[in-house]
Amino acid sequence: MSYNRLLIFTILFLFSISVLSAQYTGMGNPTQNIGMRMQFMQMRMQMMQQQMQMMQMRNQMMMARQGAMSGGMMGK
Repeated sequence: MSYNRLLIFTILFLFSISVLSAQYTGMGNPTQNIGMRMQFMQMRMQMMQQQMQMMQMRNQMMMARQGAMSGGMMGK
């Protein structure tokens, strides 16, 4: 649980930093700002996909553990 919370915190932290930096750079060069934002969105999508995969893996592990436990109960 603590690892997942840390991951979410880091994502929000990076997001807030990028938003602030985008506001500052946007005053100077809008086209560059758009490119940076596109890049950042792609990065965030990848991170979210990785997070989803991790959650799915953890759910599978939990299900397997529950299945083994219930199987043991049924065996008795």
